[in-house]
Amino acid sequence: PLKNIVYKVIINNNIADVELTQYYSNPFYKPITTEYLFAISPLSSFHSFIAEFDDTKIEGKVKEK
Repeated sequence: PLKNIVYKVIINNNIADVELTQYYSNPFYKPITTEYLFAISPLSSFHSFIAEFDDTKIEGKVKEK
């Protein structure tokens, strides 16, 4: 389940750069499989995704719409 969300927003002229950090916990003793989908406005853009699990860091691939 989701434990916490932290937002960091920087606005420069007409552009907002939003960093969203979500903290999850796994109450089970074995790893879980999940899929993460981003719902964003058609007027928005997306430039990166990084997931960190303990000492593992995964960088997502951003594809064009």
